[in-house]
Amino acid sequence: MEASFWLQVWQEGRLGFHRDSPHPVLIEHASRFLVEGAPVFVPLCGKSHDLRWLRARGHAVVGVELAEKAVLEFFAEDGVEVEPDADGCFAAQGYRLFCRDFFELGPETLGRFASIYDRAAVVALPESKRVAYAQRVRSLLAPGGRILQVTLEHDTPSGPPFSVVRKELSRLYGDLEIEELACDDIIDEVPRFRERGLKYLLRRVSLLQAQD
Repeated sequence: MEASFWLQVWQEGRLGFHRDSPHPVLIEHASRFLVEGAPVFVPLCGKSHDLRWLRARGHAVVGVELAEKAVLEFFAEDGVEVEPDADGCFAAQGYRLFCRDFFELGPETLGRFASIYDRAAVVALPESKRVAYAQRVRSLLAPGGRILQVTLEHDTPSGPPFSVVRKELSRLYGDLEIEELACDDIIDEVPRFRERGLKYLLRRVSLLQAQD
């Protein structure tokens, strides 16, 4: 989707994707990808409570989010006032959240990470942007690093969230070892998707690992 789409989504408060608590997938599978004391990178992070959950467990959190409104609301909810630096980074209390276009940033600005958490990023992108996205994520992954990847698969071409099938993940990250940790049909948990006409909604959780 174009940047203007997501800026409008945040401006209008159409945040059906935002959860009021940390995601159960993260809690269940955190031990499979986190490295004790190491920073975690979260692309297209919004104002997710997942960031707080990670920080509370001793991880510095680096995120990228296009909408400044999301970043400001994240800090405001904790009563924190913060101003951006020259790179568009809002830094406070162990968080470094960049209010930038993700495709503008690389390891020279963000660093490289042993742990990356993608719950809502790749599914927010149409197929035409996924290869470039995956290449950018791959450039941020340290040797031996791991990605906890959550994808959604459904029976319509519309989005977001867009359908990402298992073979698509292999196409995007073919040089990484991919292990499927869980796959569940969650259509009954999310009524708005049935209202959109979806017949099924598979949530697939995968662990991606780079070679040392």
